[in-house]
Amino acid sequence: MDPAADTEVTDTGMTVPAHSRYVIIGAGIHGLSTGWHLATELRRRGLGGAEDIVILDKTGVGAGASGI
Repeated sequence: MDPAADTEVTDTGMTVPAHSRYVIIGAGIHGLSTGWHLATELRRRGLGGAEDIVILDKTGVGAGASGI
């Protein structure tokens, strides 16, 4: 399957996968750490890896402080 054919364009013009096995909301330190640890564990167990994870954020990676 062509990965590019299985994407959607958001109202902000971003291209994201239409489907993902794992979705993490928030690209701050906690979301990115969760994604990294999940990918590492999936790879260690032979169950996939980073290609199975999508991390979404309303602004961007590390765009702002939490709790403010």
